[in-house]
Amino acid sequence: MSRLQDLGRRVELQSMDPHCSDISIALYRELNGTVPEYTVHSYSELPGTAERVLAVAIGMQRLGALQSRQTDTTLQFACGNDHPLAVRRTFLECCKLADPSQVPAGELSIVDRKSGLTIVAHCLGEGQYRIAADVDSAVPTDVALGARRVAVIVNGLRKLGEMLPVEDADGNLHEDCVSFPCGQDHHPLVGLLLQRAPNVRALVREQEAAAARGVLAAPSAQS
Repeated sequence: MSRLQDLGRRVELQSMDPHCSDISIALYRELNGTVPEYTVHSYSELPGTAERVLAVAIGMQRLGALQSRQTDTTLQFACGNDHPLAVRRTFLECCKLADPSQVPAGELSIVDRKSGLTIVAHCLGEGQYRIAADVDSAVPTDVALGARRVAVIVNGLRKLGEMLPVEDADGNLHEDCVSFPCGQDHHPLVGLLLQRAPNVRALVREQEAAAARGVLAAPSAQS
């Protein structure tokens, strides 16, 4: 029988993993000094559980650019700061994949399904990114459509990654820019969030529904 472990506070849960016998996998957070660390763990003793947990942790390193710490399944961001919503999203996206350990990091561009436009996140340094649509500036309708989709995606990035608005020296807001509060660049993380930002409302509904389906079972209930 598995024993309870002091892993910190549970911050996210995959209640039934379809890729590994419907086991529960959770993400825990605790502080190592002042640095937040995240641990991927399952109390299940079913065959393949350890390998699945490790694959999710490796996937989080690849897709979210987290770094392993004391164990292969304990992670932190290179900046040493906390990005709670972003790390939860990274965990959930990895749990959706059959083998997240083999998936490459996302690129800083996507093709927006609703508009057909290419959306690019341009790194400005110090954790700042400008979101732009690749449009023909000579076609007013394309420019207007691009501006609308950029606004939607910027809003999605703020919600999914708790990214902040960017102001210039005069305090004017750049509507097409977002930034990480840590002031550090996180290219793979932006690449991951950028894929989900265009449809953030559906994603939030999906997450709420998943959270309502179940809670993490005690070790004795996961044989």
